[in-house]
Amino acid sequence: MQPQFIRKKNNIIEVTPEAKELGFVGIPKKINNDLIKKILNKKQVPIVSPLGLGNDNHPYNINGDTAAGAIAKSLKSRRLLLMTNVEGVLDKDKKLINEITSTEVLKMVENNIITEGMIPKINTCLDAVKNGVTAVGIIDGRKQHSILFEIFSDKGSGTLIRK
Repeated sequence: MQPQFIRKKNNIIEVTPEAKELGFVGIPKKINNDLIKKILNKKQVPIVSPLGLGNDNHPYNINGDTAAGAIAKSLKSRRLLLMTNVEGVLDKDKKLINEITSTEVLKMVENNIITEGMIPKINTCLDAVKNGVTAVGIIDGRKQHSILFEIFSDKGSGTLIRK
């Protein structure tokens, strides 16, 4: 007997299943902006788990960066910050790049300078800036006060990706 799932009242992300062989992994297809704005209007910080519901009302896991990017695009956010455990985007000599364009990032992917686990994060960044987010910052969550440096300093604390 299949378990019955009840549509969650406060679901923020509706998903499409990614691939059957991955099981319950989804790709965001719709964001409930009204619920997020309702929370923000109360001067509260929304905490969104990277989970969403499919048409079958089953919960699906979503890559955290992908979920954040989808929410930023949907809300037409000015900036998206992705915290990670690396400094940001590194050049071929493994030096931090403070700011880079989408075109330059794509060349780095083509030239295998950006590889492996950084590719999904970069794809989220490129999708976000292509769809209305002004810039995406990839910042090192291991550094103390990295978000404050990113927001309040001219240099930032990681890599800023713009269109």
